Amino acid sequence: MALLGWRRLPFAADVGTEHAHGPCRADPYACRIRFLLSRYVTEWYAARMQRSTLGCSPLLLGIAIALAAASLAHPAAAALVFGRPAVLADDPAAAPTSATDRAGTWLTAWSRSGRIVVSRSTDDGRTWSAPVFVTPVDPKSHTRPRLATDGQGTWVVTWQSAEPYVAQNWVVLAARSTDGGLTWSLPTILSDESDGDWDLWPVIATDGAGTWVVAWEDRSETLGWAATFARSTDGAVSWSAPAPVDPTTTGHRTPTVATDGSTWLIAWEDSGDIIGSRSLDGGATWSGPTPINSDAGLDSRVDYDPDLATDGQGTWIAAWTASLLPIQFARSTDGGVTWTTPAALDLQTASNGSFVQTVAAGNGEWAASWGVTGRALGEDGDVLFAHSNDGGTTWSVPLVLNDRAYADHAPADVDRDQTLVTDGAGHWVATWASASDSGAKVMVARNLLGCDPTPRAGCKAAVSRGAAFKLLADPRLVFRWRRGDTVTTGELGQPADDDEYDFCVYDEGGVPTLVVAAGIPAGGLCRTDACWRSIASGGFKYRDVTAFPQGIDKVVLKPGLAGRASVVVGAGRRFPAPTLPLGLPARIQVQASGGTCWEAVYSAPSRNDTTGFIATSD
Repeated sequence: MALLGWRRLPFAADVGTEHAHGPCRADPYACRIRFLLSRYVTEWYAARMQRSTLGCSPLLLGIAIALAAASLAHPAAAALVFGRPAVLADDPAAAPTSATDRAGTWLTAWSRSGRIVVSRSTDDGRTWSAPVFVTPVDPKSHTRPRLATDGQGTWVVTWQSAEPYVAQNWVVLAARSTDGGLTWSLPTILSDESDGDWDLWPVIATDGAGTWVVAWEDRSETLGWAATFARSTDGAVSWSAPAPVDPTTTGHRTPTVATDGSTWLIAWEDSGDIIGSRSLDGGATWSGPTPINSDAGLDSRVDYDPDLATDGQGTWIAAWTASLLPIQFARSTDGGVTWTTPAALDLQTASNGSFVQTVAAGNGEWAASWGVTGRALGEDGDVLFAHSNDGGTTWSVPLVLNDRAYADHAPADVDRDQTLVTDGAGHWVATWASASDSGAKVMVARNLLGCDPTPRAGCKAAVSRGAAFKLLADPRLVFRWRRGDTVTTGELGQPADDDEYDFCVYDEGGVPTLVVAAGIPAGGLCRTDACWRSIASGGFKYRDVTAFPQGIDKVVLKPGLAGRASVVVGAGRRFPAPTLPLGLPARIQVQASGGTCWEAVYSAPSRNDTTGFIATSD
C-alpha cells in the first residue's frame, strides 16, 4: 500500500514492548484489538493529512459510496437468511469455530475456562450435545480453536496455548477425532516450543485425501514475523517440523489457508497489502509471494486480516479488512495466479468492517460474514453477512446475524468472531461469540428455508377483492388476506416452536420471478417477550419491533371458515427497499414451512409506480 503521510506505528504499537510484561501473553485477542485501534488512529491521522493535501474528505467519500449504493437496483432479497439465534453455551468464549462433514454431522469448538471444548449436532444445528473437553486439565490457557474435517471421518482442531499471565511463548497445538467429535487424541504441539516466539492465529485446511496444513503467525522479536506452516500426510497423525512459507521476507500477519484438493494457497498481510503463495505439491513447497490485491503499492488502503476460500470448481475468493473502506474482495479463476481488481463486498457500509470470513456452497453459491461497529446499529459490535449466487461476482445487501443488533447499542454489547458453515445441500449454520452486561455466550443460528423460487401450488386463495396489498418505496408494507378459503388451526402450524413463515412477491408478467422476499423466523424472544403468542381465535400473533431479520415486524394468523380466516403481514422502515413498479400480474404468497400457503393475485392496481404499489386482489 501507499498513502501520503502514512507510516507504520513503532513495534510497541504492534503489541511488541508489551510482550515482555505479560498481559498480552494472557490475552492476545485483547492485544490484537489494541493493535487495530492504534492502527485505526494512525489511519485517521493519515487520512486527515491526505484530505488536507488532496481536498477529499473521507466522510464525503463514505457518503458518495452510500449514494452510489443507493442508486443501484436492490435485489429482491438475500437468498440466504438466518433465523433467530439461540444460545449454544453460556461461556465467555472468543472465536468459536464450526465445521461440517456435509453428511449430517456438525461440530462447534470454543474455549471454556482456558480449555478447548467441542459440541456436536446431527440435525443440521437444531440441537447440540453437551460439550466434551479436547484438552486435559492443565495450567495452560488454550484459546482460539479452528476446526476442519476431511469428510472421511477425521476431524482436526488446532488452537494456540500458553501459560496465563506469564511471560512465556505461545504455541500451536492440534488434536484429532475419528468418531465424529465424541473423543479426541492427546494434543500435539505443531510449533517450536523452545524458540520463545509467539505462535498465534492458527488456521487449518485439508484436501480430503490425507493431507492437512496448519498455518499461523510466528512472532519473533529478533527474526521478525513470519507466516509459518506444518503439514501432515497421514491423516493428521503426525506433523512436519514448522517452516516459514516465505523464508526471504518477514512482517507477515494473520495468515489464512485454503485448498481445492490440488492447489493450495496461503495468504497473509504484509505492510498493508495482501500477499499470497501457492503450492502444487500438497504444501511441501511454496511459490514466491505475489500480491493478491492487484493495486498493491499504489492504493491508499491499509489491507489486513485476509480470508481465503474456494468452491473446488475453479473459483477462489480472497476477502479482507480495509482501512476506512468496506470489506474488500478479489476473485481468481486460475488457481490464484491472477486476481481481479479489489472491490467492495458491502456497498452499504462506508467503513468499520472487520474479521471477514467467506465460504462456498458450490454451484456458484457463496456467503461472507464480518464484524461491524457503528453503522446504523449503534456503537456496539454486530455481525453481518451477505450472499452471492453468481460465483461471488455480486453480493446481496447485508443482513445482521445477531437479532439484537437494532436494540443493543451500548459499547459493552459485542457480537463478534462469527463462522458460517454449509453442507452444500441448503443447510447453513452460523456461530459467534456474544457479550453483554447479562453475560457472555456462544450463539448459533440456522438459515431459514426462504421463499420458494417459483410460486407454490395449492395455496389458499383470496376471493375477488378479498386481499389488500400496499407496498411503498419509503419502505412500508401491509398485506391483508381477509376473505378466502377455510383455514384450520392445524394448518397454521406451530410458529412459536419451529414453523417459520415467508412473505413472497412474484412477478408473473413473463416467467414467474421472485422479486420481494422476507423471512419470519419461528420461536425466539423479541427483547424480553416471546415473539409469537397464541390468541383467542386459536391463531397466532407475531410482534418484533426490531424487525429481524428482513423487516417484517407484525404478523397475525387467524383460522376460520371460508371468508372468516385472515392473515395480516406488516413491515416498516427496516424492510428492504423494493424495486418498483412491480410487474403485472403480481402474485403474493405467505408460505409456511409446514406446507400451507395463502395467496392473492393483483392485475389492476390503483397505483403502481416508482413510489409504491396499492391494489386489491383479482
